Amino acid sequence: MKVTIIKTKGKKEIITRHSLEDVALYIEKGWRKHTVTELREMYNLILKERQPDGQILTNWEGGIKLERLCFAQEFDKYKDQHRILGYNGLVVVEVNNLPTYEKAVEVREQAKKMPETSIGKKRKDYM
Repeated sequence: MKVTIIKTKGKKEIITRHSLEDVALYIEKGWRKHTVTELREMYNLILKERQPDGQILTNWEGGIKLERLCFAQEFDKYKDQHRILGYNGLVVVEVNNLPTYEKAVEVREQAKKMPETSIGKKRKDYM
């Protein structure tokens, strides 16, 4: 099972694929920790507009410098088009505008109990 990581350098898009275990290890070891912390501190002050391809346009000088992670499928770029190599069945659920961190934890715990999610049984260590 592979996760696709998309990085933009200038106008060029760089696509790499990594195992889910490796991505979890990168995150655990603090991969992009400084960049994420800086972004979290400024996020409420930034004007944001999500594009159809998942990118977010902002008024932040230079834009958001984080890679995009695609957990649901493995793909590459062929003749300037994204080509799906495989679908792995993973999804990321994004819940916005929660009033507190405690509410976010509550939503996560409720999601673990749903029959559609197996994270509570198999991959608890990734949460």
